[in-house]
Amino acid sequence: MSYLTFFCFFSLWRSKDDPFIKYHARQGFLLLLGECVVLVAILILEATIGKLRLVGMLVIGLFRLAAGLGALTLSVVGFVKALFGEYWHLPLLGDYREKVPGLHVEEK
Repeated sequence: MSYLTFFCFFSLWRSKDDPFIKYHARQGFLLLLGECVVLVAILILEATIGKLRLVGMLVIGLFRLAAGLGALTLSVVGFVKALFGEYWHLPLLGDYREKVPGLHVEEK
């Protein structure tokens, strides 16, 4: 579930001591963070290049298509790999996986 946008927070919260769940939950969070950065970039492009009639519309459309298909592909691959119990390194963002803290609360 961690590769499905905001469900990564649920996975981070429930991960506790399972390294497999922590691994995929952290990567799902990084994917969500990357999607937010791309969304901000699209908004900036729309405010600048998007003002041009044909060229702006074409550039924004292609950028949205590429970003959407890329995010969908990474989410589906991560979901399938986690479903089958495999570890999978997220391209570009997977190196920062260990820097993402968990959200679980210590039980006494």
